[in-house]
Amino acid sequence: MDPVATDPPRREPSTSRVLSHADALSCARARFVADATLDMPALAEELGISRATLYRVVGNRDRLLGDVIWDLGARTLKRAIRETSPDCAGIDRIIETSKRFNQYVMTFAPLRDFLREEPLTGFRVLFSPAGGVHERAVTAWRAMIEEAVDRGEMVPPFDVDRLAYILVRSGESMLYADLIAGREPDIELAAVVQRAVLQARQNSTDHRFPAP
Repeated sequence: MDPVATDPPRREPSTSRVLSHADALSCARARFVADATLDMPALAEELGISRATLYRVVGNRDRLLGDVIWDLGARTLKRAIRETSPDCAGIDRIIETSKRFNQYVMTFAPLRDFLREEPLTGFRVLFSPAGGVHERAVTAWRAMIEEAVDRGEMVPPFDVDRLAYILVRSGESMLYADLIAGREPDIELAAVVQRAVLQARQNSTDHRFPAP
């Protein structure tokens, strides 16, 4: 992943300071990259605010962790898109981007350390609405699929919303296999499964899928 984070300056605690979500996110991102966790009392002290103010701005720890992880993930996805060969188009481009993204995520030590130390929290943050990471990932990948469809580079096997959901869930199941099933992450298998999903029309005459 792409941290793009530096240690923020320390401030004296103050109950009068106005805190924006962007301020909290920037500081939390730096702390997560440095410590592979978020200590909310320490974060409030570093920001120079009360804990009550911090929670009022960011919601709760799970949500802030989700915001941090997604912020890092979104930066990483942009990097993967930039680095994907311009010669790739359609399904090939989506798969190549996904493989690059998954490789960066799999080797991002702060995230892996966090998941090892706090697996239950990590599961909630990554896969449930508590952290909002999964939903934002689906939105990002849906945009990529829609771009390929609009350019006439692929024909989706079924509606794009469901396709993006299945694409992300299949990638998550392989990328976080250690967290979900005690297995080694396998980004090559993720690419195989995701390609099969994107090319499903070639092997099926019935494209009616139930809502996830």
